[in-house]
Amino acid sequence: MRRFYAGHPEWANSAPLGSAFHYKWYFAFHQVGDESVATKVRAYRSGLERRDVAARMLGWVLPSVGVQVLLTRLADTDVRAQLAYQDRVRAFHAKLRNFYYGYLFRDRPFGRVDFGRAPIFTARMKTTGGSNEATDRR
Repeated sequence: MRRFYAGHPEWANSAPLGSAFHYKWYFAFHQVGDESVATKVRAYRSGLERRDVAARMLGWVLPSVGVQVLLTRLADTDVRAQLAYQDRVRAFHAKLRNFYYGYLFRDRPFGRVDFGRAPIFTARMKTTGGSNEATDRR
């Protein structure tokens, strides 16, 4: 928990963990794990972006590659769309953490009405005029 609290001081004054399982430990463990591989994730993403640029450049020389690049762009299934989707999911997960951590780390009761307040992810829909941004509550 020390590593988690060091990176997220807003939760550092949370009640101490006892010997029984508590979800704040579970989520803090995963958050620290995610943060520990962030450099590798950025390197992987950078590699995907470089490969995408190379494929698009190669598409100017090889018509079959150019058609594939064009079709995946039109279908919104290319690398840029994949990375944009991952960005939307990552942003939504941040909203989820911000919403639920208040309950976990402050031992605030979670009632029936709170379910309706939770963020909801809605995948964006491809439109002919370009792409829409993700829509989600809160």
